[in-house]
Amino acid sequence: MSRIILSLIVLSVSLKTFAQVTTDSLQVLEKTAKAYYDNKMYDNAAFYYDLKIKNSNKPIIQDWFSLGRSYYFDSSFALADTAFKHINEINPEWPIAFQWRARCNLNLDTRDTTAKGLAVPFYFEMIEKAIPTSKYLKEIKEAYRYIADYYMVKENYSDALSIYENYQTFDNDNIDINKTIDALKILSKKKSNKVVYTFTGGSGSYLITYSDENHNLIQKKVANGYSLTYDIMYGNVIVVNCVDDSASSMQLKVTSEGKLIYSENGIALAFTTQFR
Repeated sequence: MSRIILSLIVLSVSLKTFAQVTTDSLQVLEKTAKAYYDNKMYDNAAFYYDLKIKNSNKPIIQDWFSLGRSYYFDSSFALADTAFKHINEINPEWPIAFQWRARCNLNLDTRDTTAKGLAVPFYFEMIEKAIPTSKYLKEIKEAYRYIADYYMVKENYSDALSIYENYQTFDNDNIDINKTIDALKILSKKKSNKVVYTFTGGSGSYLITYSDENHNLIQKKVANGYSLTYDIMYGNVIVVNCVDDSASSMQLKVTSEGKLIYSENGIALAFTTQFR
């Protein structure tokens, strides 16, 4: 190993100083870059792949792919993404380039609820290019799994369910996936309980007190026509107390999926809704 590295160092010094580029010198750059890559010295590999590209009249896909992977394994994800983007421009139908761009953007994103889903559009592109070819099964499953997991983190259970059902067509015997789909069917149904409280009819403002989805007590003053929307899960109990400070007639309307499910007139109102 040490002999290989020493040889690479000697060769690297000479390559950095060469003035004229020939076919032979490009081949030497390729071999040098590959040797660094094989020895997991990815920063040096990226340097020589980049040098080869800059001195080539027409870099090929393999040049950009090798450069991108060298940057990726060196944790230079933005530079890697740029390299794989060049492949998209040369051959926009090759799914693997989109897969690697997705991986780069996954690492550029956060890994928690603040994630922006930077990898999602590239995984969708990869799926779109891969499915008609009847190849890339492993890559398709990777893409579906990430997209579905991202939707789950964002509590978008309906879309997560749809993606996992697509995943299931490629891995129907996966017990864990089947269990996840069953759980998502329940979660997506509960998540669809959207209730809107609308305060109308008063001449002044309303002082409302209610508990949010985390059972925190919130109080605020709102104007006539104010609407309060809940995405109700896990049987939360929601209490709304409303007083019209002008002591004039007011009305509380409660709708679910656009349909009126409750209406009450009065100056002061205590209203409780419980979902199971």
